[in-house]
Amino acid sequence: MKRIAAVLAALVALLALCPVAMAEDVISIEDVYDYADDWSDNDVYYLEDDEYVVVDLTRDPEHSVYLVFRLEGTNDHILAARLLTDVDYHYSSEEERSQAIALANQWNYEHRYPKAYIDPNDGQYMADGHLFCIDPTEGMVREFVEDQIYGTEQMLQFFADSGVSAFAPYAED
Repeated sequence: MKRIAAVLAALVALLALCPVAMAEDVISIEDVYDYADDWSDNDVYYLEDDEYVVVDLTRDPEHSVYLVFRLEGTNDHILAARLLTDVDYHYSSEEERSQAIALANQWNYEHRYPKAYIDPNDGQYMADGHLFCIDPTEGMVREFVEDQIYGTEQMLQFFADSGVSAFAPYAED
């Protein structure tokens, strides 16, 4: 137990030093936009004022599904990707909710990213992924963006193919 505490203390100390050691503009949100726009067949938007890149994954005109990239951290050294949707999924029973959680757990067991979860407040399927970059290469950032777009599309298809009616438009053709 003492060994674990010592390792955690060393990790916390190391992470505390990272913002000081990092260069300015480690990741460029404009580059993220370029990578997403080059790779994806979906509409990609750069919201300059808020510094977000949005990939529109919507397939159903009644519901919006977006993958949003944003820089986070003290020196913008974390590239976050989050799935945002207005799909309001209400469970008809506790059994249905348990099945939804089991599907998210199955996805997470079989895939490293994006991580799927069920929002405990409103039951929405959510997903996210993060790239912590101290000294990233262009290839690392590009690969992360591509993996998040592809992985999110695969995750939506997985839920649709598993019978989640809210994601039926993402079922494999």
